[in-house]
Amino acid sequence: AGIPGLASTVADQLKGANFIVAEPGNTKAPADESAVFFTPGYEADAAAIAALLSPPPKVAPLPDPPPVDDMKSAHVLVVAAADLAAASG
Repeated sequence: AGIPGLASTVADQLKGANFIVAEPGNTKAPADESAVFFTPGYEADAAAIAALLSPPPKVAPLPDPPPVDDMKSAHVLVVAAADLAAASG
């Protein structure tokens, strides 16, 4: 989202809820809105993660190609944009 520390802030929230979090990274292109993307079979996990964030971002299947270069073996991808930054700031 181009907002310093946002990915780490979101990662810390998820770690606090006992989710295993990969090293935060950046999307290939800036995101206009936050989203929680999931691979097949992980929609419930994505919905649970979205519910922890404020405002809750949309939950959607992971697009092909994904918005990141490396999924790091993750099944759920949180894309944090300015809407989450405003709430977490």
